[in-house]
Amino acid sequence: MRALCFGYGFLTKGLIIPILQKYGYTIDIVCMSDSSFKKATSEELLINYCNGKIEKKTVDNLHFTKINDFDCNKLGDYKFCTTAITYEGTKKLALHLNESAPRSTFLVCENDTHCYDILNSFKNIDAIPTIVDRIITGNSYNQVRTEPFYFWGAEKKYQLPEFITPVESFADAYRIKFFLVNTLHAICAWMGATKGFEFIHQSVLDPQISQTLKNIGTELCAILDNSTSSIDSTSILKQNLTRFANTKLMDSVFRVGRNPAKKLCLDERIGQPISLAKQMNLPFESIELGAAYAVDFAAIEARRNVRKSYNRLVSYLEG
Repeated sequence: MRALCFGYGFLTKGLIIPILQKYGYTIDIVCMSDSSFKKATSEELLINYCNGKIEKKTVDNLHFTKINDFDCNKLGDYKFCTTAITYEGTKKLALHLNESAPRSTFLVCENDTHCYDILNSFKNIDAIPTIVDRIITGNSYNQVRTEPFYFWGAEKKYQLPEFITPVESFADAYRIKFFLVNTLHAICAWMGATKGFEFIHQSVLDPQISQTLKNIGTELCAILDNSTSSIDSTSILKQNLTRFANTKLMDSVFRVGRNPAKKLCLDERIGQPISLAKQMNLPFESIELGAAYAVDFAAIEARRNVRKSYNRLVSYLEG
C-alpha cells in the first residue's frame, strides 16, 4: 500500500509517518522546495511524538520527490494522501493541483479499514482536539505548541470521523483556513501582547479581545460566503475560537504574531481579506481595527528581543 504526504515538517515526521508505517504503508514524500528535498534526503533520524515521547530512530520505506517533479495524475494511485505544510507551501502546491486532477484535495482515502484506523488514531492525542498542521516544540502534549488545521477533503460517499470537515475545493479550503485561522490568530496575538498576555488562550479569554475577534470573524465570514463554495463559515469560526481558547495549547503570542509587516501585505492574512472586502463592497472596519494593533505589537516585540539580548549579555559578563 502506498501513501502520499505533501511537506516534510514536524507533523509529517512526528505523527503521520509513524502511524502510516505502523500499518505497513510505503510513503512518498513530496518536498515543497529544493532545500527541503536536500535536507530530507540527507536526514536519517525521525522525531517521534506519537506516544508523547521524543525518540530518534531510522526511517524506512520513505521516497522523496520535488514538487516540480510530481505527477498529479498519479494521485489516484494512493490509498492515503495528506498535507502538512505552511501557507507558502500551500500556495505552491495549489499551482500543481488543479481542480480537475483526480481527488486533488487535502486528504484522499478509500473504503479501507486501515485508512479509517489511521484517521481515528489522531483522536488519541490528548491535548490536541483536532488535526494540526505542525508541531512546533514540546516534550509532552500539554506543552506542544500547535496551530489547528482541520480541513481535509475526502470522497463524501464514505463516512468520516466527526472531527474532519470534508471539502471539495482545494482553493476554498486554503482560503477558509487562511482567514478563519491565520487572520484571526495574528490579530489575537497582537492584541494579547498589548495587554501583557503570553499565550493565545489568555488573549481569547479576555472579554474585549474576544468580542473584537467575533466582530472580525463576522466580517471574514461575509467575505468567505461571497468568495467560496457553500460552507458553514459561522460554525467554522466558532470552532476556531474554541480551539484558540484551549488552555492545553501553550501557543506564544510572539510566535503567532511574528513578522507583522509581512502579515499586513495585500496578499497576506490581513491585507488579503481587507482587499477582497473592498472589492466586494463589504465591511472591514473590525479587521482594520485589528490590523492597527500590529504597530504596537512590533514595538513590544522589539523591546522584548532587545531585553532578551541584554539579559544574555549580562549573564555572560557575570559568569
